[in-house]
Amino acid sequence: MSCLRPEAEVAPAWFVEALADPGVTRAVQVCGVRVEYRVWGPEGAPVVVLIHGGAAHGGWWDHLGPHLAKGRRVAALDLSGHGSSGSRVDYDFLTWADEVVEVASAEGSDQPVVIGHSMGGVVALTAAFRHAARLAGAVIVDLPDWVLEGRVPPRLEQLPTRRHHASRESAVRRFRARPADPMRQEYIERHVAGRSVHLTADGWTWRFDHAVTTHDSFPADLWGTARCPVAIVLAERSLLASEAVDQMTDRLGGVEVVTIADAGHHIMLDQPLALLAGLEDILGGWSWRRASGAGSG
Repeated sequence: MSCLRPEAEVAPAWFVEALADPGVTRAVQVCGVRVEYRVWGPEGAPVVVLIHGGAAHGGWWDHLGPHLAKGRRVAALDLSGHGSSGSRVDYDFLTWADEVVEVASAEGSDQPVVIGHSMGGVVALTAAFRHAARLAGAVIVDLPDWVLEGRVPPRLEQLPTRRHHASRESAVRRFRARPADPMRQEYIERHVAGRSVHLTADGWTWRFDHAVTTHDSFPADLWGTARCPVAIVLAERSLLASEAVDQMTDRLGGVEVVTIADAGHHIMLDQPLALLAGLEDILGGWSWRRASGAGSG
């Protein structure tokens, strides 16, 4: 069972306010696959693209997207193979990075900031190099520990059988974001769980293609090439050891690192307001640097 705080049972007003704004659903075609996303905020404002983690979906940002959209155009996409987007035969970070910039382009921006969590952070990092000239910045939120080592999930000869449930309630009850954390907010995890299942001909199951778990690793040949500004957000109980963080900052040539206290890997489920404040500080600092003409490194 996940470790949930009993006092977090009732959702606070800021959370209810965010969910009251579902945004507008849109889609783009990228390499022949439909990529769906939702967008909040005024058209023509600076664009921020939110990228979920592996086997997740854009709904993980439901409670933060509307708050980040004060004076910004914020899009939360479902990467291909996830949520309501289409599937591919194979999945790789270069294509996922292309999906992110195409969503930003569809919203009228060729200089967005991209923010990615976990595997989505690897997508954001890939985009920071692959599309350096097209991004204003990339924020990578608690990357998985396999990034620097070039490891990937083991390639299975046969994917595991997908489990189906007789009811939506049964499927939602099975949802657990791993690793669990003592600061996990139950009202957020419950919402994410409800957005994570759908009905198929065989019953209720998860909204992702099992084949996404066989994706490749971060394209190692990108290290050392030109990049856009990058910031790292870490959980206090991060998946990355301190040595790995030092190695990451060395490879990136010095970047801003923000640590969210008393949070586990899924920061948006554990310390959402602290994450929101950290992101606002980063975005505000970058806006100042762009306006002042200072370099980004």
